[in-house]
Amino acid sequence: MTQKKIIITLIVLTCLISIDVFASPNKIRANISSQAPVSLHPHDSGTELITNYINQIFDTLMYIDSSGNLKPGLASEWKQVDTKNYVFELRKNVKFHNGEKFNADSVVFTIQKLLDPKEKIDNRFYWGPISGVKKTDEYKVLITLSQPDSLLPYRLATAGHILPPNYHKEVGRAIFARKPIGTGPYRFVKRDSNQNIILKANPQYWNGKPDIDNVELFSSSSIDEAVDKLVEGDLDFVSMVPGHYTKELAKKKNVKTNKAIVNNSAILMLNTKKNGILRNPLVRKALRIGLNMNHIIKYGYSGNGKVTKTLTHENELFHPIQVKEYEFDLIKAKELLIKAGIEKNKEISVLAIKPLDMVGKIVFEQLKELGFSPKIYYGTAEDEKKAILY
Repeated sequence: MTQKKIIITLIVLTCLISIDVFASPNKIRANISSQAPVSLHPHDSGTELITNYINQIFDTLMYIDSSGNLKPGLASEWKQVDTKNYVFELRKNVKFHNGEKFNADSVVFTIQKLLDPKEKIDNRFYWGPISGVKKTDEYKVLITLSQPDSLLPYRLATAGHILPPNYHKEVGRAIFARKPIGTGPYRFVKRDSNQNIILKANPQYWNGKPDIDNVELFSSSSIDEAVDKLVEGDLDFVSMVPGHYTKELAKKKNVKTNKAIVNNSAILMLNTKKNGILRNPLVRKALRIGLNMNHIIKYGYSGNGKVTKTLTHENELFHPIQVKEYEFDLIKAKELLIKAGIEKNKEISVLAIKPLDMVGKIVFEQLKELGFSPKIYYGTAEDEKKAILY
């Protein structure tokens, strides 16, 4: 029997620094990912970073604002008729980028594609409760469930990007993935020779034409490369920059730094797959209270972040309010390790992923303070993936 791997979250904080050089009001060159998506089809969107591209081109029936509230998107209103039926009133006078009309047929086609096993969608489980979708008039749709699902509106808001039926049928999924068409604020123009994605503002966008006419989405292999390009003037905007970059960037006269708490958590994962000490809950609790989270934020992230009790923060959907707060307590942590039978100078290894080298060093020193004999390894995101999966 294959033993499952459990990942325990210890450190949770949210931090985002976006940096921009004052750019032309008609064009912005932005780095939003370390890798350009192979496909721009919404049904191939499996990660948050790819969704950042998709959301520029496509719309959903609803969207979730920064406070975690549902807001009208392509659906002007909706209601839950009973535990298994939702009715959606659709926005009128909306067109796809190719001029195709958005209506109930668009929604029915999209939902049917999401449910079709032939589509090979990775997150089909997401739509499991849906048993049927029906057009009741040109701008009204009924979605029926096989079982109650209060999360349906949120699922539609995060992953239910609406497709144009006629164009999708005409070109097929493969071509659509290379030449996508949606109703979103920007229309796809092309990929350049470096696979950067070129977008142009949608002048007929239902929620108002975007302020910036032209957008080029770049993909740099690392944050260091992206920041260097920014400082040199080859980029106007870089997103998801770790907080510890702020001190150096603040010295640059042509760079403006904006900070915001976002739905992005930094975590310390514990490998409990092997028959090691981390399988002992006393050891895990000792690490949770014996590692100083505020210290890590202060020195590892230059103060850019905050400690949270869970992977979510207070504005996220279903954030648990009544969750026990674990305060830093080095003495109690050492007592728990003694109770767990962990001898002094027990070896423990840490994998630190660039560009979080400093965070890795801080964790290393704190583990020594707890009485461990830590070993630290520096690696890439690919090394992290292997460590998690294997």
